[in-house]
Amino acid sequence: MDENRKVYVGRIVGTHGVRGAVKVKTYTEKPLSILEYGALQTAEGHVLSLHLLHTKNDLLIARIEGIDTVEAAAPFKDTDLFIDRSSLPQMSADDEYYLSDLEGLDVRVNNKVVGSVEKVLPMGNGYLLQVRTGGRKKSWDIPFRKEFVSEINLAENYLSVDPDYYQSLTSL
Repeated sequence: MDENRKVYVGRIVGTHGVRGAVKVKTYTEKPLSILEYGALQTAEGHVLSLHLLHTKNDLLIARIEGIDTVEAAAPFKDTDLFIDRSSLPQMSADDEYYLSDLEGLDVRVNNKVVGSVEKVLPMGNGYLLQVRTGGRKKSWDIPFRKEFVSEINLAENYLSVDPDYYQSLTSL
């Protein structure tokens, strides 16, 4: 597993108020922990320092250091936030993993590799694994639930997908 890669942990979804605060949707298990992992970075590698003002529903309301007007904050809307993988605590058990650890795993059906996990996408009611099929530009999605993903083996770099689900995709 590449400790130097970036892990997607949140997104700036809009502005809040007139003093340049932003609304942040986090994808960490505990929403406030996004502020504990060190420097947040954009996809382009720019470092952002967020200062929590308060929470509202499932969002953090924060200020970006150096930003103090809504006009200055507005361009940050829809900015994805990342941290270094090495900033995350180590897992204590062999069967524990971060969702980002699934990216790059081979996807197997009946022990045959049919693609690899390109991205883990947060959805309203769970996650989707976006799978790139070998050599083709086409990708397909797997709901990340036990009935579709039957096994995850990080040591051997693969996950197994239910054959019936895969068959339903290939027959479309």
